[in-house]
Amino acid sequence: MPAILRLAGFLIAGACSLLAARSAAGAEGAEPEPHDGLAYEAVGRGCPLESTYRAEARQRMPERTDRARTLRVKLSPVPRGFEGTVEAIEISAGRPHVVASRTVAGTTCEEVADATLLLVALGLLEARPSGFGPVAVGGGARLGVGLERRGLVRPELRLGVDVVGEAELRNAIGTARRSLLAGRVDLCPLAFGTRPVLARICAAGAVGEVRVRGENVASPRDEGRLYTAVGGLLRGHARLAGGLGADLSVGVLAPIAPHRFFFEPDATLFRLDRPVPFVEGGLSWSIP
Repeated sequence: MPAILRLAGFLIAGACSLLAARSAAGAEGAEPEPHDGLAYEAVGRGCPLESTYRAEARQRMPERTDRARTLRVKLSPVPRGFEGTVEAIEISAGRPHVVASRTVAGTTCEEVADATLLLVALGLLEARPSGFGPVAVGGGARLGVGLERRGLVRPELRLGVDVVGEAELRNAIGTARRSLLAGRVDLCPLAFGTRPVLARICAAGAVGEVRVRGENVASPRDEGRLYTAVGGLLRGHARLAGGLGADLSVGVLAPIAPHRFFFEPDATLFRLDRPVPFVEGGLSWSIP
């Protein structure tokens, strides 16, 4: 029963999205006036004039990529102060529909207006959420034991640690760095092929910490979260000379505990809730 030590480098595509809240409900009322992509309504004392609000919003709004979308801002009094709602409106079948919405509250209308301007600066789903975020590069090491014999059932167990380097995340508020340190277990019960070239089907589990460090924002901070994931991979192994071999694996890991990293007040930076594909390769040494 040989022991196997493997050093591996790998690529991981991290899931990242921008403010992915959506609503299937149709918007009530008339279609908002598409004035620079912004409709504004304010009720109550101390609220900014429409011309003032538009001038400030015009300086902050990102370049529009979806001309069929309008942002509707409404400021109104509530029992304990004021409430502001920012809605993204799209026209479908001749009718306006709310496709995203955010609500903020505060003591004064001016305070709430400032908070809604921050949401307007984000474009509030102006950009469609992408499937995966930036590619991250890292490395790791494995120590494993396996059973060498003929047949389909040739179990192998590998234990190791993975270190994923920092990848840059950004949105309209600022930037951040994401990194990952995790231990991983690969259990590979089945093997196909001859002795020089083998393919293994494996189940995988990982436990560690994902950390996001804010940059270029007011009061930046670090946040670390427990990372747990399960998945599977397909590993190919080719024997080169003696005990030296080359490995190449492709697989996917799905987080067990979802989490959302965001900038205040509610600007999503990275969602830890989607399966993440990865590719890894390296050299191994088998000791009979």
